[in-house]
Amino acid sequence: SIAENGIRIAESEKATLYCGDLTVSVGEEGGLRPVLDIQVEDYLLGVVAYEMSDSFPIEALKAQAVAARTYAMQRKWSAGKRDYDLVDTTADQVFKGFDPEYSNVIGAVSDTRGVVGTYEGGFAT
Repeated sequence: SIAENGIRIAESEKATLYCGDLTVSVGEEGGLRPVLDIQVEDYLLGVVAYEMSDSFPIEALKAQAVAARTYAMQRKWSAGKRDYDLVDTTADQVFKGFDPEYSNVIGAVSDTRGVVGTYEGGFAT
C-alpha cells in the first residue's frame, strides 16, 4: 500500500484523507487548536469537491478550481502572523479532505494547477 501523509478522522461524515502535516496547540481560550499545513493544490481537492458536484461539467469545475485557488491565495497573503490562513467552514471555504472517487475534481484542479484570477495587480476578489 502507498504511505499516506495526513490524517483520517474516524467519526467524520466520510473517511477522507486530510493531507499534510497536523500540529495541535493550545488556543487563546485554552482549548486545542489543530492546524493542518497543506499544499494549496492538495487543499483544493478537499474544497472544490464540496463546492460543486463531481458530476458537473469539467469546465465548470475548472472555473471553480481557479476561483477557489484565487480566494485561498488571497487569504494566505493577508493572514499576517496567524498560524493558519483559512478555516474549514463557510467563514472561508468548506474543506472536507481528499476523496479519490472525485476524479473530475482531481482533473479540474490538476488542469488548472497554479492558475489564479488577478485584477489590477492583485488577486481578484
